[in-house]
Amino acid sequence: MAKEGTVRMTSQSVGLGDAYDKVVDYAMKLTQSGTYAHAAPWNAANLGRANTSSGCIGMSTDDARWLYDQLQPGDVFEVTGSDKKMEPGNGWGDWNLDWYHWKSRSAL
Repeated sequence: MAKEGTVRMTSQSVGLGDAYDKVVDYAMKLTQSGTYAHAAPWNAANLGRANTSSGCIGMSTDDARWLYDQLQPGDVFEVTGSDKKMEPGNGWGDWNLDWYHWKSRSAL
């Protein structure tokens, strides 16, 4: 959806109380509800080993910088290895809808 650079993220903004308040770098907004891909150096020991995120896609600072430099708003961002499903309408476009739901929105 957008490349936002440095962003302050608070758990209160997504209804999680006072769980976190962090400033993150290389933030790329993926959904309307606040899912981002961003640098998460505080979580380096868990990256690729355990899901300890509050819902975002965290990376090393070097990986996040590289990805941020490569991607443009609208590029497809595919997450694999997770059973979490996107809610229809939560992304920038309709590519997160299956064919049945996408077709049902047609005027034809």
